[in-house]
Amino acid sequence: MGSNPTVGSASFSYSHASSEYVSEPIEVKPMWRRAGGLALVCEKCLNVRFPEDFPEHAGDERLKLREWLKDRLKADGHWGAVRATGTTCLDVCAVGRVTVLLDPIGRGGEQRCLVFDPLEDRELIYETIVRELAPLAPLTEEAPHKAGPLVLRRPPRERRLTDQLRVPMSFQGSSISARFFSILRFTRWSALSIDFTWRLRSRAISW
Repeated sequence: MGSNPTVGSASFSYSHASSEYVSEPIEVKPMWRRAGGLALVCEKCLNVRFPEDFPEHAGDERLKLREWLKDRLKADGHWGAVRATGTTCLDVCAVGRVTVLLDPIGRGGEQRCLVFDPLEDRELIYETIVRELAPLAPLTEEAPHKAGPLVLRRPPRERRLTDQLRVPMSFQGSSISARFFSILRFTRWSALSIDFTWRLRSRAISW
């Protein structure tokens, strides 16, 4: 999910071969779920309700709150572990306010639903999001900042070929070296087979 490779994304294919087939859901754990949290910013408050209540502020650039939060979180190095995304109506609709739902799922905290003045409280909104959602401890190798939910592994055939040839570490990544050792191994066995056949034939003639 998500378009930013920093956080991680996954693609899935769907087969239409059988209408009776229903695939199982695949659970993924993006960075904000493992170590941080998610901030849901009500877009209806910003794009509909606030301009209706205060027409003089219709089109105000400060109402683009989610974009501003995203850029600020990226600039300060919080983006990924802390995710700010837009949502539809959260059924609060406070006059002159924007509703923000904070979900610190990665920190194991409780959700909070808050309302702010979107024009005057931008810094307060940002500080609250960072305080409530940012990881409590520095990220370690077990939860790297750019880690994704999927891990790619070598195909079994490639692993077997490498194990059989026992190629030195300096040659592990070279397909040309692997082919060379494979040919060398085949040549060796061929020479042994020819020698064994010749010995049997010589013994048969001596008999």
